[in-house]
Amino acid sequence: MNPMTLTDQAVEPSEIGSANPADPLPLTIFDRIGTDLQVKLRLFSECEQVELSRNRKGQYLPHFERRDIVHCKFSGVGSEYSGEHYAVVWEDNPYFEDITVIPATSQRKLEFPNVFSVGRIRGLPDRETTLLVSNMTRISRKRITSYHGKLHPAWESRINQAIAVSFENEMTLESLVRDRCSNAMPENLALFAGLRFRPSRLIGFDPHTLDLSYRLWNDVRTLHLPLLKPLVPFSIKKKKALLKDLFYGNETEKRAALSLYEQIYLGLG
Repeated sequence: MNPMTLTDQAVEPSEIGSANPADPLPLTIFDRIGTDLQVKLRLFSECEQVELSRNRKGQYLPHFERRDIVHCKFSGVGSEYSGEHYAVVWEDNPYFEDITVIPATSQRKLEFPNVFSVGRIRGLPDRETTLLVSNMTRISRKRITSYHGKLHPAWESRINQAIAVSFENEMTLESLVRDRCSNAMPENLALFAGLRFRPSRLIGFDPHTLDLSYRLWNDVRTLHLPLLKPLVPFSIKKKKALLKDLFYGNETEKRAALSLYEQIYLGLG
């Protein structure tokens, strides 16, 4: 089965009249809405007709385990996830019809605390698979059409961190550096890049030693991140913009931001 992925595309309103009456008019936004609705209704209808099986204990079959990769038919309403997509099972109580899944996409997306790539997975489209932890949801088993292996257990910690940020209102280390450390920036950008999405709780920031002390949301140990003060006047607003361009900008913006960081914080260039 080749799962279909619905994507949002810009739709231009059709013009009144046509140079050639025989030419079909382009789709209007109303036509597109109608088409999407038809697809959702079809998916909903197909899922409703699925008959589920149970064993003698009343448990639904088949039973899925955490990190199982499945193919699902989502038929969301409004901005909810919709269409045919792969997903990662996160929780399956065999006595409940609904299970918790994390939708996935093969469309390349910018990395965030709750949206990240898990690389290429055998048996899935030959592109990187991105998990949308922010879209984690409960669905009926009737929506699951097939099983496609298992996500590597090394990703479980990363998913737990994303859940803490998305649904437990934990702050990331990046947000602590951005909002709680004046105009100071990390001393080691490469190290910070690998730690920045970790859900963290502030213990303190010392403006004299430029030490950020924090702990992970699920730990009691105190950790430290050395920071640097700018060598020339540099506002907090500019520091936040620099941090954004370093990690969320395009390639040109990232190069320019790195050059500015080296100049302002390291005295290079």
